[in-house]
Amino acid sequence: MYLLNKKQMKPIIIFLLVFFQSYFISAQSYDRYIVKTTEYFPVERLSIMLNNSEKDKLTVLFDELNLYLLETSNNASDKIDNLKRNKYIDFLVKDSKLEYRTIPDDPNFGLEYGMTQISADKVWDFNTGGLNALGDTIVIAVLDKGMETSHIDLKENIWRNPGEIPGDNIDNDSNGYVDDYFGLDMVNKNDVHNNHFHGTGVAGIIGAKGNNGKGMAGVNWNIKILPITNVNYVSDVIKAYNYVLNLRKKYNDTNGSEGAFIVATNLSAGKSNSFPEDSPENIQWCNIYNLLGNEGILNTSSATNDPVNVEKTGDLPTLCSSDYLIPVTSTDENDEFDTDRSFGITSIDIAAPGKNIYTLDKNNGYREKFTGNSAAAPFVAGAIGLLYTIPCSGFADKFKANPAEFSLEIKKYLLDFADKHDDLLEKTSSGGRLNVYNTYLHLAEDFCEDLNTGDFDITKTYPNPARNSINIEYSVDNFEPHTLEIYDAIGRKVYFRTFRPNIFGKKVLNIDIFRYAKGVYYIKLISNDKSVNTSFVKI
Repeated sequence: MYLLNKKQMKPIIIFLLVFFQSYFISAQSYDRYIVKTTEYFPVERLSIMLNNSEKDKLTVLFDELNLYLLETSNNASDKIDNLKRNKYIDFLVKDSKLEYRTIPDDPNFGLEYGMTQISADKVWDFNTGGLNALGDTIVIAVLDKGMETSHIDLKENIWRNPGEIPGDNIDNDSNGYVDDYFGLDMVNKNDVHNNHFHGTGVAGIIGAKGNNGKGMAGVNWNIKILPITNVNYVSDVIKAYNYVLNLRKKYNDTNGSEGAFIVATNLSAGKSNSFPEDSPENIQWCNIYNLLGNEGILNTSSATNDPVNVEKTGDLPTLCSSDYLIPVTSTDENDEFDTDRSFGITSIDIAAPGKNIYTLDKNNGYREKFTGNSAAAPFVAGAIGLLYTIPCSGFADKFKANPAEFSLEIKKYLLDFADKHDDLLEKTSSGGRLNVYNTYLHLAEDFCEDLNTGDFDITKTYPNPARNSINIEYSVDNFEPHTLEIYDAIGRKVYFRTFRPNIFGKKVLNIDIFRYAKGVYYIKLISNDKSVNTSFVKI
């Protein structure tokens, strides 16, 4: 059999590329395959196998390694099978779709299905938590049995009381507690916390330090967590909430110079088989949520883990009637209601991932199966903190002017823009599972005047002609992943990028073209099934 050498192959490859790429701007749906050929590949054989189809496209990926991208119609399975059997093809594999997104470098992030299920990873493209638009440090208070505040993946995100001098044995901020610098242990009345796994796991979901090369990432990478531990009785709950309330009141009254900007609390505990009217302490417990809400604090709680209708059996604080309370139940790894957990169509507001959750454990460890509504509630608490980071002045001004009213807006959007599930419609008031990205987008669209949306288009390319780099300004009508492709004059794809458009400010991509050959290039911007095109000249 006669084999072509590389010199003989070159004009055939160029012809084949031009032929296949002549229709690259069409909206045809393609499957993508990476192909590696042998060193002396008879290219005409591939053309025969593809039946010279105008719907097939071939792009050089790395010519020295004989790597190509084959894009072919998505009903071409027979054609692909034939190619795989060809002895001149070393391999042909399906191309994996990539999406541009901010993913932390924490080695065990891949185990955190809950973060992707609530779409926290999509919000991280824009913000990873920590500060609001006015520069205030966002704080979430965690009421729990204990917490390992020195955990290597948590210690940087533990709140420090700015009004206290640690270790001087003086109540510097006159709040009734001596040296509550790292929060408060309710029993010992100091800031030395026991390292119980439960509160450590809850805190990890809300705010394990992200992108630090260690373990995991929380919903917020840089949030401050206020630990309130040894909360063992209803009295402890009431006292703990009072501590939180005073800190937020002081923040509001001093315009942020004192206290703490606490936007949410989390209590992954409660009283089963109990109704608010059963005892006075229950009533007082419930009343506190309105007081917290009046200062701008939302409060998440885990409903009982028993598989019961709490509206028939009773549960606290789930059945407290305050609008500033968000009781939570669980979904599982399959994004379905966890039938081992409780429900209540009017009293439980929303579901969140709560089965086999990967999170922090005591002794600088990690727990792979933190299960129950205790794990679900902190996802919602963390989401509240992340929503407050929306970086526009209109949003910030509104929650500053009326924190109580605005916190209810946050809750409304959380429930309205949860992912609706049939199996949750009769289990929760929202009928949905938390989606922090949907909530983030809709809040930004409704409260941010500087949000930049418009028609889907490439609005400007400059400079044009260009020598070293080209700026591509664009407008979008959605914030889902988009794709930018650049082709040279003979149809070779020379640039490919999938990205999520910036929600705020100017939308422009800067592309380095210094090494491009002189000539005309074609730009294609793709969004779902739509595309727009333009061109520029490299000089």
